[in-house]
Amino acid sequence: PDGPLTPKMIAGLAEAFEEEHEKSYGHRFPGEKAIQTISLRLTGSLVPEGCRTIDAKAMLRRAGTVGDERRRMAYFGPAVGEMETPVLPTRAILGKKPRKGPLVIEEYEATVVVPPGTRASLDKWANIVIDIEPSKQGS
Repeated sequence: PDGPLTPKMIAGLAEAFEEEHEKSYGHRFPGEKAIQTISLRLTGSLVPEGCRTIDAKAMLRRAGTVGDERRRMAYFGPAVGEMETPVLPTRAILGKKPRKGPLVIEEYEATVVVPPGTRASLDKWANIVIDIEPSKQGS
């Protein structure tokens, strides 16, 4: 059921399941088997009092200096093959024009591969945006 997750609501889940099963299939199995949750959908949100907008780009700026860009070989499929590719942190593309791929953007939580023929930049929330460059064919 919708609403806060409370002990009373959890205690009523077995009965709610039996009611729905009877409505859908015409019968119940009261108390015969344990009910197993296979899929659970949860939506949550919290906006603390006095919360202000987070400046994600400012947080990246405070994260420290960029440091030296590393390079390593990366494979981009049979059409492109393996090529030497810059490896850098997200803050390295902060406040600059879009950076052409190939790139590997590494962070603690994730790695983003920017393939050849694309450009990476940051939006106003510091999300990495990858744009596909227009094809030069037919020009």
